[in-house]
Amino acid sequence: MVNDSESIKRAPWVPDAPIKVLIHGYTGHKDYSPNTEIRPAYLKCCDYSIISVDYNNIAREPCYPEAARNTELVGKCTAQLICELVNNYNFKLEQFHVIGFSLGGQVAGFIGNYMSCGQLDRITALDPAMPLFVTTDTKKKVDKSDAKFVDILHTNALEKGKLEASGTVDFYANGGITQPGCKATEEQSCNHARAPIYYAESINTEVGFYATKCHTWITYMIGWCELFNSRENILFGEYYQKANKTQRLERKRSHSRFEIFSIRHHVSCRPTDVHIPRCNSICIPEKGELINTLDNDSLTRSRFNTKHPTKVVVHGFGGGRNLSPSTDMRKAYFTRGNYNIIIVDYGSLVKEPCLSQVEWAPRFAGLCIAQLIEYLQYHPVKSVPPEKVHTIGYNILHTGAGILGQWGPNGHADFYVNGGSSQPGCAHDTIFQTLSCDHTKVTPYFIESINSRAGFWAGPCNSLFSYLIGWCEPKDTEYVLMGEHLTHNARGVYYVTTNAKPPYARGFPGKSRRLRSITPYS
Repeated sequence: MVNDSESIKRAPWVPDAPIKVLIHGYTGHKDYSPNTEIRPAYLKCCDYSIISVDYNNIAREPCYPEAARNTELVGKCTAQLICELVNNYNFKLEQFHVIGFSLGGQVAGFIGNYMSCGQLDRITALDPAMPLFVTTDTKKKVDKSDAKFVDILHTNALEKGKLEASGTVDFYANGGITQPGCKATEEQSCNHARAPIYYAESINTEVGFYATKCHTWITYMIGWCELFNSRENILFGEYYQKANKTQRLERKRSHSRFEIFSIRHHVSCRPTDVHIPRCNSICIPEKGELINTLDNDSLTRSRFNTKHPTKVVVHGFGGGRNLSPSTDMRKAYFTRGNYNIIIVDYGSLVKEPCLSQVEWAPRFAGLCIAQLIEYLQYHPVKSVPPEKVHTIGYNILHTGAGILGQWGPNGHADFYVNGGSSQPGCAHDTIFQTLSCDHTKVTPYFIESINSRAGFWAGPCNSLFSYLIGWCEPKDTEYVLMGEHLTHNARGVYYVTTNAKPPYARGFPGKSRRLRSITPYS
């Protein structure tokens, strides 16, 4: 992995052998097409080192729009790996050949865009995906500028694959739309899947896939190619160079080995800007600034002030840096004074209805934040120690526990607001609206705590049952403020009661006043 030099050194690389980078498509993984077809073919043939890119966690059903958007991130991560190998491990750039199928074909194009150590020699795109890649912007799709030589195979054009010719050379197998032998019931997926099958066969075939240049697609379909062009044949596939039918395909055969490097989103990618996912942006009242964590000058040039407190705000499912609660929390802090507000925006990875991505997206965002904090800690001009950085979520507030929120306790200090599972004022027509209101009430509570004069005073209690029936009588010295102004010495479980409407804070209970719950539907 990029951040693990030992794993690179331990890998059984074949010395001086070509390195094939295989990239799967939508819903795929390292042991899925094109790996299952092409990898065995290479191992049967010759000496190769094979890298299988695995980005399955960000290419799952039913979230195709998100998977398509994430191809740029995967391309960036893979480009970082290739350049790391070239710059620090004595590999040569000309050893690398990137091969992508479907969405992987578009990933290959982004790899070419993000290569900082030179241009790739060759990219092969196998029926590159069409949906969401119909654009005139060559930076947003695979094209001939992405490598010195880009060969593209079309097998399911106008459906899952693209029709347009965008490579150095484009091959349209059997016209590029449908393939012989594909049944009507499986036609689309069968036609699309033929691309890696054809390419795999080209590696070891003694016959070869010979293609003829044709004036137009229609000319080919009606069989008139020979009327307009020479009969010179071009060999498609692994050995793409021009060849005569009588020429023997020479291969260097010997013992073959390979190692699979699963380039996973939460290991190898070092986020550099606000592309997918948006890992870090430092916002100020007038205008947000983007900080490149691979460039020290980026922070030096910014208006980041080491004398101001630094807050890291992380949204939840369906959120974003320009959506609540990010905007409301930012406004509350700036109302109070001068702050560095870092808004972590990973909204492109946690959009509705893709709830399944919540399984891994927070881990990826956590990696991005950790890298950012390390960047701040060791910055030569504007360094900030980690203990001076406050990530919102340090003290844990429970408002929808047991359903949309965790019951816990999980933190140094856990606060169960109005009992922790239901909130006053959240009675709605549907159970989903009620539960959603309970869960999201935590945000206005915390935001109000930033500037509240009354404060959310919370006290310990023997049990939730004792709190609910009003038997909690903490000492005045045992109360702590929940929210922004919580003392770092607080430890344990606390209960706090709020009003049903803003202002939610009820202030200090005072002597001889019991800590009582109120009905959640009042």
